[in-house]
Parts: sequence; C-alpha cells; structure tokens
Amino acid sequence: EPLDQPDTPEETCRIGLSCTGVVVSWRKIIMGCRHHIPLLVAILAIATPTLSWREYRIRRSIDLSATNPLIPDAKLPTDLVPLNYSLRIELNAAQLAFHGAVNITMTCAKRTNQINLHAHHDLQVDEVNLEVVQHNVGGVDGASAIVKIRRVDRVPKKPLLVVYFHDDFAAGGLYEARIHFKGQIWENTEGLFQGKYKNSEGEYMQEHSYFATYFRPHLARRVFPCFDEPAYKVPFQVTIVRPKGYHTLFNTPLERTETVDDHFEA
Repeated sequence: EPLDQPDTPEETCRIGLSCTGVVVSWRKIIMGCRHHIPLLVAILAIATPTLSWREYRIRRSIDLSATNPLIPDAKLPTDLVPLNYSLRIELNAAQLAFHGAVNITMTCAKRTNQINLHAHHDLQVDEVNLEVVQHNVGGVDGASAIVKIRRVDRVPKKPLLVVYFHDDFAAGGLYEARIHFKGQIWENTEGLFQGKYKNSEGEYMQEHSYFATYFRPHLARRVFPCFDEPAYKVPFQVTIVRPKGYHTLFNTPLERTETVDDHFEA
C-alpha cells in the first residue's frame, strides 16, 4: 500500500527547505511539536533517477504500542512562550545518525531565570556551545545581547533540558535559544527512523531504505529540543541536508533544493 499521507491541517501549510549557510525565502507552517501534523520527512534512496514516486510502493506501519498507553509526561512551565523555530537536520545514512541545530525564538510571559525544554535522554545536546540571545535590548529594534548562562542540567528520569541564567528574563522580553544536537536514527517508528521497502527491478526484488519522522504524541523531543506540547503551535523554518541520490518528501510543497557540497544537498 502507498505511503500514508499526513493529516491535512485547517490552515495552509508550507515549509521552506534551504541550503546550509544560504538564506532563502520560506513559508510558514502552523504546527505544534507534540500534537501537530506528523512532521513526515521521507527520504527515499532512488536507484534509478527516472523512476517517479508513484512507482515505489512502500509499507510503513505505525506501531501504536509505542504510543498507547501514553507515558506520564513532564509539563513545562508557562514562563516562556515559543514564537517560531528554525530547524536544520543533517542525515548520516551510513551510520544511522543525525545532527543539527535549532533556534527557538520565544517571548517571556513572566520573569524567570531558566528555560525548560523537552529533550529525550537519548538526544545529545551540545551544552558547551549552547547560546541564548536577548533581542531588542532596551526596546531598541535590532539591539541584541548574549545572556550569561549559569548552568545546564538534564533532569534524571525526565525528558527535560533546563538552562539556568545569572539574571532573570524580563517579562515581555524577546529571547532566542540556539542549540546544537545529535542523535541516532531508530528502527522502530519513533522520532527519526529508518524503514525498508522492496521494489521490482527487472527479474529481482531489490530492498531499499527510507528515513521518516513520527513525532506524535510527544516524540519530537527525540530529534530536537523543543516545547513538545500541543498548546504550542508556531511557525517552523526547516532545512533537511541529505546525501545526494536521496529525495526529500514533506507534507508541504518544496520551496527549493540547493547543493551544499560534492556529497550533500538540501
């Protein structure tokens, strides 16, 4: 049976894909990190460039046992509210791994000296290079300043990343967290996973791999730190960097494809 199509949202959904280091125009998608449209990015190994997507018949079963019953979830404080995400993910198909970066712009609803985000315990976060910037400092447009971090904690037995600061965030202030991360590609349908399918090539059936995401109900945190709750539906800018010879499918129209280097494109 063909690949399952993602749910259709009430709003028009469009996401831009861009090349690393190149700023291009992008379209917004209204989505939440937990109960949003499945961020379905299927990346198919294409053996023959002339074959169309319709010629591939893929069976992808979602293992409902992975989501039922739901495990108790860690609710985040409401001191900070996300406004948008800029997400970049690069695949390493050979090693079944990925790495990337996410910039989360947020507003401070009430004074706080910490940022709480969902991050699965298997997700590695670069705490040394984690950076938080305050924008519009002193009410001046374009003025920004680095916020000094006191410490970064991973909460034991909970999928939480907590960043503590020396000074409180000002209520109404605009802040941006910049976080680098890396993780493993799974074989079960959680987060970013690998699936396989067979395609007829002459007299033989050849097995191929594809990579896809499944983020509901609270699996986005397996791939990147985020506000992984259904209340937070915000725009995303997404860049997928993949090896050449792979194609990217998304639940919205492709904005653009560009070459990164001799081996990768986005």
